[in-house]
Amino acid sequence: MIRSIAGKSSVYKIYAIILIEGFVTISLEVQLIRQLLPYVGGSVIVTSLIIGTFLLFLAAGYKRGSQITSNFEQILKRNLSIALVLTSIGMSTMFTSKYFLTLILVQHIHPIAPLIGFLFLIVAPLVYFLGQTIPITMNLLPRSVLVGKTGGHALALSTIGSFLGATITSTVIMTYLGVAMNIWINCLLLAFLTLLLVPTIRRGKIQIVFVIIMVFLSYTLSVKIESLAYDKTTSYASYLIANDFSNPDTKNLMINLSHSSSLTKDKKGYAYVEMIKKILFHDMRIQGKDILVLGAGGFTLSAESTWGNQFYYVDIDGQLPNIVVPKFTKKINGEFIGRDAREYLASTDQEFSVIVTDAYNSRLQVPAHLLTREFFQSVANHLTPDGIAIFNIISNPTLSTSYSKRVDNTLRSTFGNCMSLPFTYSDAMTNILYICNQNQKSDDTLVYSDNINNSSMNFFTQ
Repeated sequence: MIRSIAGKSSVYKIYAIILIEGFVTISLEVQLIRQLLPYVGGSVIVTSLIIGTFLLFLAAGYKRGSQITSNFEQILKRNLSIALVLTSIGMSTMFTSKYFLTLILVQHIHPIAPLIGFLFLIVAPLVYFLGQTIPITMNLLPRSVLVGKTGGHALALSTIGSFLGATITSTVIMTYLGVAMNIWINCLLLAFLTLLLVPTIRRGKIQIVFVIIMVFLSYTLSVKIESLAYDKTTSYASYLIANDFSNPDTKNLMINLSHSSSLTKDKKGYAYVEMIKKILFHDMRIQGKDILVLGAGGFTLSAESTWGNQFYYVDIDGQLPNIVVPKFTKKINGEFIGRDAREYLASTDQEFSVIVTDAYNSRLQVPAHLLTREFFQSVANHLTPDGIAIFNIISNPTLSTSYSKRVDNTLRSTFGNCMSLPFTYSDAMTNILYICNQNQKSDDTLVYSDNINNSSMNFFTQ
């Protein structure tokens, strides 16, 4: 006769375990995609590896859980306790940062290798043990219930939990409380589940002590560490504002471990920002125009002055102004729009004299959907007839890599005229400013040859 806790406590307790496990599993998956963004980026490849690992080892957990025929409560409590340890320590802010920074920045290992190692070292066993929950708990329900009905209820509750885990994690917890707090909340939920399986307080003293230690450890390794490492974390990025070590009068804004913006006491920014300002406001003397900036950063382009122009800053993180004002900059000289760049361009008919694109989601990576011909065409469609588009691309100026060459190809396939200004010409990554316009000569494909060479006439009549 199969022993069931349903006879000793409410069936709702079992359903609560299934519901919360579904919440925790998907919440950790969403959190992991965001948590690893500063280290490995947010490309489709990275996301697919994370999702694929969750699905594969959930399936392995389901299979293993279906093979268990006795000691259901003890095995379930053991599984949830192991998951609690892996979440508290393995997914903590401290462990993930030490692991990835050591391998990527210190050992100079390609990010994909540490990612795969982390997925198999921490994520795979965590998901494997959580995946056993549904088949084990189904064995704890009264045997008078039809198998199909039992399975239907279990899968429905788990899926509802997954839905709540996905939506609440991204829209509420990480947005307003931070990534570390989400880790801790999931640890609290796992701790609660293990205590649900304790028959009495007297028999569960060791488990209670274990849970207290894990919850305290999780708070210390994640919430405390995050509060020391960052000023704010949201669903989109981790932010840190600090004075420059070499120049105390300069403030630096780091987003996802990337040096995103810098501002001196004279309101000067990074060299590429100052170059953009020189081109627009000193060389071209642009005044009284609408200027769109995709990727707000620290709002440094107009920090010194607007030069009589109206600035519109678009950034996907709606909390950005509250993060940078007043600790980084006293005010924003312009209007802020908290939306995705492509989504905003698709929803507005407004044309701009200048569009500056400077959006990054990690140290060197432009979001993939902002590197396509369709995106560049959308930018072109929102320029006035004499408008100018400037793209800040961190790439290889020698075009010796597939990435650098294809970014260059894609830009030039959209804009007939582009000039590129690399800040360092070497076989290494550097800031490259692409300055593109839509003048009437974009369709001129004639070349000079020895047979027909009217360059002198063109020079004197230009």
